[in-house]
Amino acid sequence: MTEEHESLSGDLLIPLTVKPTDKVMDLRAQLVREGITSWKKTFYYNARQLGEEETVKEAKIQNGSVLLLVSHKRYGGRWSLFPGR
Repeated sequence: MTEEHESLSGDLLIPLTVKPTDKVMDLRAQLVREGITSWKKTFYYNARQLGEEETVKEAKIQNGSVLLLVSHKRYGGRWSLFPGR
């Protein structure tokens, strides 16, 4: 199980290990395996919505980057990514 951290603002930070070829849908599946329902939420990086087929490399996500996962009804939290090699 992944170690979760809560930020000062109360957001949940969950580190994920990803590869440059992983797609947003793969990140979503990782969260579901960690027990976080993410199917009705949208990923954002650098104030830009990410597409389901977009890869970590295409989105220019760097080691230690933080993504927003926003619920369609309310703010969802932040997830920290640690891309693999």
